[in-house]
Amino acid sequence: MTLTRRDATKLALASAGAVALPRVAEARSNRAWARRLTKDMNRRLARGCDGRFSVTAFGQARRSDGQYHFAAIIRLDWPPGFRTRRYDGIKATENDAYDDLLAQALKHFRHAWPGCVT
Repeated sequence: MTLTRRDATKLALASAGAVALPRVAEARSNRAWARRLTKDMNRRLARGCDGRFSVTAFGQARRSDGQYHFAAIIRLDWPPGFRTRRYDGIKATENDAYDDLLAQALKHFRHAWPGCVT
């Protein structure tokens, strides 16, 4: 059996796609965490407050000591304008790191807009 130029091209593209697959899976996971964070933050806004949270960037990593590190840049659009800040959550499990990140963000925004962020 001989390898044609077309077969060689298909093989090269398939092997390149296999290397990129973990990055695609990680990107989907980051998008899912960012959507969850956005929904959880927006649920904490009181009725009648004209504001909205959005996650502009989200990343996660596993540190050398085995702990999970979540980082997010969260933006609050509210009547005076907007406020953006980065938050980090570092804990032993993914869910604990997420909860730590959410608690830090809510604490900060609660001080910034006390009547509306619960």
